[in-house]
Amino acid sequence: TIVRPGGIGKTRLALEVGWRAAEAHLGPFLHGVFFLPLADVALVDAPGFNPLVTAVAEALGYTFAGYSEPQAQLLSYLKDKKMLLLLDNLEHLMAPGRQLVLALHQHAPGVNIVVTSRERLNLAGEWVLPLTGLPTDSLDAELSPAMALFVQRARQVEARFALAETGDWSKTAVAEICQLLEGMPLAIELAAAWVRLLSCPEILAELQHNLD
Repeated sequence: TIVRPGGIGKTRLALEVGWRAAEAHLGPFLHGVFFLPLADVALVDAPGFNPLVTAVAEALGYTFAGYSEPQAQLLSYLKDKKMLLLLDNLEHLMAPGRQLVLALHQHAPGVNIVVTSRERLNLAGEWVLPLTGLPTDSLDAELSPAMALFVQRARQVEARFALAETGDWSKTAVAEICQLLEGMPLAIELAAAWVRLLSCPEILAELQHNLD
């Protein structure tokens, strides 16, 4: 389970895991790698209904049949499969998520699961990765990863953007912006977009005045 607040890069990391696993071809996931974006899956308060079961079945292309419970059918289908499921943004489906992940862990041991969420599932067997922001410390001749992201995004909106020792695009101001934002990728991208309207020292001043 990859945990931390929104904007830290959980989805991006999960996608990279998925791509690398898929590129392994005949690796441990012989039956495929599946990414499930769950932000739009509604939590339905209905006895015996687990919206996550339906979402997983749809992603796998599996169709329910007969009168058995959907979860039992899905577990039967997956019991001998070797695959990777990437469950993205699970936090609003935490109760049904715990239920299904635990059932898969018990009945489909060949199904590996990577979850992104703002909170951990608190299940036995869960490995938790608290994701931190990009490093903000820079070496003498190199930008920190956080600063490099700021420059990249700034150039997307202002092609002439280049760091300088002083002035509108001050290297020191960019470094302080990234440190203030604790290296959070989404926050850095949003701040960098302001170079169309504000100088970097002005962006820093705005953030210092009101970080929200």
